[in-house]
Amino acid sequence: MRTVHDTEEASLSFAQIIDHLIDVNDDVLPDEFFDKDWNSASDEDYANLLRRIYLHGSCAEFAYALHRKDGRDRGIVRMMSPNGVHYACQDEGGELYDASGPTTVEAIRKRYRFPKSVVPEAISPDETGFGHDESDEDEMGPIWLANWAMDWLHEHDGTNYG
Repeated sequence: MRTVHDTEEASLSFAQIIDHLIDVNDDVLPDEFFDKDWNSASDEDYANLLRRIYLHGSCAEFAYALHRKDGRDRGIVRMMSPNGVHYACQDEGGELYDASGPTTVEAIRKRYRFPKSVVPEAISPDETGFGHDESDEDEMGPIWLANWAMDWLHEHDGTNYG
């Protein structure tokens, strides 16, 4: 049986968390994610699901969680165009991170079909819309879920978040 992680902080099962993430992100997931038998899914399938959620719909939550992770000084950046918006973190050395791990401006432009004129803009954490409500970090709140996904990706496929 899959477990949430090796801590005592979560009282929910892995399946409950995955089901909840699919339910609350149904607007960004293609049909193939709803048709899948998640009980027999591989770690690669779960990693693809989590990345899809946090790269195409919940990137602001992920950026906010990463900004607060481990007390490190990571700024939040936003890239916007008529094609959409993407949030990521940037460390002191200028390296960008999102749910895919270390990334580049060029990779983000390509993924979201942003024109070359779109550049990262430093923003306040408040501009993500998170951090105003303590329930954001409660179990199953958006920031708790983003932290859970970040930890799971790191533990299961070694994704580096700086």
